[in-house]
Amino acid sequence: MAGADTNLANPYDTSASLCPNPRNVTDDILDLLKLNGGILMICFLPSLTTPPLPTTSTTTHSKSTLSTVAAHILHAGNRIGFSHVGIGSDFDGMLFGPEGLDDVGMYPALVAELLACGVAEEDVKGVCGGNLMRVLEAVERRAGAIDGVAVRNVGGGGEGEGTERKVLCDVVQSVWDRETRELLVKTGKERRRRAGESCPRGMVKGRQQESKFDLPGNEWCLLL
Repeated sequence: MAGADTNLANPYDTSASLCPNPRNVTDDILDLLKLNGGILMICFLPSLTTPPLPTTSTTTHSKSTLSTVAAHILHAGNRIGFSHVGIGSDFDGMLFGPEGLDDVGMYPALVAELLACGVAEEDVKGVCGGNLMRVLEAVERRAGAIDGVAVRNVGGGGEGEGTERKVLCDVVQSVWDRETRELLVKTGKERRRRAGESCPRGMVKGRQQESKFDLPGNEWCLLL
């Protein structure tokens, strides 16, 4: 991180101070991320948001809830500033989300929780996407400033594929095999069925009526 010459995005992690998982970020790393100007994308995975219980317990972790996720956002924001915090939910990589935050339809409840905890509206907007856009724009500017770096455009097809372009990119293979993807989709559909197809939309609509984050056409704009 010390050698990075642009802002970094640290996705799919939470605070090791609240949940001591080897994958999570320690406070000294948070401090370095602030110096870098980067952003920590808070993950919602229950195993990364709640600490493990004693081995004598019948379950491995305490219950993960919307408030648990909010606590990680608050910890990072209070330590290094909310301009360095974002959302990295990872809904496509979990079978079950935290209670009260099981899919993107429940994001308004997270917004309400942060506001109730005293987070300023501008900071909440940043956490919900503005901060990530800042980092992505910084990375884009840095990439544009690098001369003579040519890599193959190996994107998803279309015009220009296979040609040489002055861009920087990585080719990331899917971490899920077909069986795992089918299980994730099946579980997601079952969660939606239990919740009721109209529940997420109704929840968003109800929150919109009370929120100052309304956009034209009553549509939310949240970066995942």
